[in-house]
Amino acid sequence: MTGANPITDQVRATPGHENFARTDADLLAWVVEHARPRRHETPKPRWAVVMGLLGVGSSSAAALCRACGLNPEDTLSGAA
Repeated sequence: MTGANPITDQVRATPGHENFARTDADLLAWVVEHARPRRHETPKPRWAVVMGLLGVGSSSAAALCRACGLNPEDTLSGAA
């Protein structure tokens, strides 16, 4: 499934990431699941982290979390 999206095509072209995501939806789900606030930021709800990371509104961010089977209200802390 190459040629569909230049961003995901670039991720798949990176050595070691050829099978990283089968579809654009897989890649987006991975991003939503692994999103974390920056180290210096206070803990935030998942929807707020996704909102800042993807540049979408709060309702869209919460909907993306739910679509990925995640609770948008889960509190996330910065990476260790």
